[in-house]
Amino acid sequence: MHELAGCEHVIATTQVGPPALPEIQLRPFERSALRQRLGAFAFVALAAEASLALPPGPKSALDTILSIALLVLTGLLITLRWEYMPAWATVLVPVTYAGSVMMLVLAAGGPNSGTSIVVLIPLVWTALYHRRWESAVVVAAIVAVEIVTSLTPLGEPPGVIIRRVVFWGTIGALVSLAVHGLRHRLRTMFTERERLHAAHAESLRRMIALELAAEELASSFDAYRIIVTASRHLSEFVSPTLGAARNAAYLRVAGGVAQFVARHDEAAPPVTSYPLSEHPRLELAALTGEVNHGSIDIAALGPTIGPWLQTLGYSHGVYVPVKVEGVIDGVFAISMRGSEPSRELVEQCKAVGHLTELALGNAILHGRERDLAMTDALTGLANRRAFEALMEQRPGRGAFAMIVIDLDGLKEINDSKGHLAGDALLQATATALASVMPRGDVLARIGGDEFAVLCFDSDLVAAQDLALRMLDALRQSPIVGVTPKASIGIASGASEDDTLEIFRAADAAMYRAKRDGGERVGVGEPVRR
Repeated sequence: MHELAGCEHVIATTQVGPPALPEIQLRPFERSALRQRLGAFAFVALAAEASLALPPGPKSALDTILSIALLVLTGLLITLRWEYMPAWATVLVPVTYAGSVMMLVLAAGGPNSGTSIVVLIPLVWTALYHRRWESAVVVAAIVAVEIVTSLTPLGEPPGVIIRRVVFWGTIGALVSLAVHGLRHRLRTMFTERERLHAAHAESLRRMIALELAAEELASSFDAYRIIVTASRHLSEFVSPTLGAARNAAYLRVAGGVAQFVARHDEAAPPVTSYPLSEHPRLELAALTGEVNHGSIDIAALGPTIGPWLQTLGYSHGVYVPVKVEGVIDGVFAISMRGSEPSRELVEQCKAVGHLTELALGNAILHGRERDLAMTDALTGLANRRAFEALMEQRPGRGAFAMIVIDLDGLKEINDSKGHLAGDALLQATATALASVMPRGDVLARIGGDEFAVLCFDSDLVAAQDLALRMLDALRQSPIVGVTPKASIGIASGASEDDTLEIFRAADAAMYRAKRDGGERVGVGEPVRR
């Protein structure tokens, strides 16, 4: 629509950032921390076995041997490579130890020996490090231990057995529920803390990114680069810190068509443009000039763009219109997966849109100021500053020619008919000279009544032919009752010649032509090397 039209760009990238919180994985016999976890429990277990040697000593040698054997078996089970074992098998360890405790009690002469309290070891261990159902299995095993030790060899009355079963079953259930509940609350607390930490880190990341975007956008006066930069920053805003970048694109909207100008995405779309009506949310932003966001209704999208978004699995989008000089120029379309974008994210996308508007406005203003600084206000041609810069840089660096034109009789016109007539004569001269200019060569007004031409890939013959055609064009352009006349000097140079020296040779030739009566072409002397 204006200075921004005509730029098109495609970028593909991948970004990285934090993974989601991992699922909790219970590995009670993981080797990395097993020694620390097992220390206190192993000490109590060995102390219970050692207590059998104290008076009155073990009552049954067989039960003692079985207790020690089951304790050793428990230790062997703990040392297995549990990463290769089925997950449910971990319950065998506390159940085996419960069996060892049962034989320990029997070896000591029954539950009244005081050793039965050791049965709490597998209960507490399971509650701390195993799953809930494993704790339930261990509670059942403890109840079984109490039944067996009550019947053998003492044969307790049924009422006593029932009381013991109820007592130990209740104690086991209470301990298991309390510890598992505490574990759950701690896990929830730590998870929430990690979530808040991640949210804070993400907010900080986006804030820093927004500051960087503002700095980078403000430092550029190139409209194309501004749009590309903003697209990249928007993509980074909605990307996870460890993962692929999401889609952010700038689409120019005009004539009912959305055309990709710049994009920063995981996979390039199959088209460069599509009917605006195929994307209702994008169309809404373009028509209203307001930011909108929400879920992407694949069914509502057209056949050109819908399948692409569906293939990539995008579920939500933010659409930020960009106004340039009060007119909608385009829309940033930011697509992402997962949940609805947060209000903070939408506001940050909106802020980037405003920054882009300001940057584009500054770029247009800077371009106009630059053009004004390099353009002659009266004729619209390049001015002396622009022409000198062109001579200094001289792109191409091939053979070239210089033409210097001085308008004859301008002072007399100004004196006799006024400066407005003189200005009209200058404008007519500029128009006549420009009408015969070859494409690519540069015509400039470098003084009050003086013009100059830099001819690229030219020689003296071509420059002379152009100068003669200029004189003919001036003769055919009478204005304010006067036919413009000019004195012209030409000179040519090779690629290695100094442009300023060739200009001076053409300027000197122009003055010779003027001294010889004007309205003619003077040829500059060759530059000595």
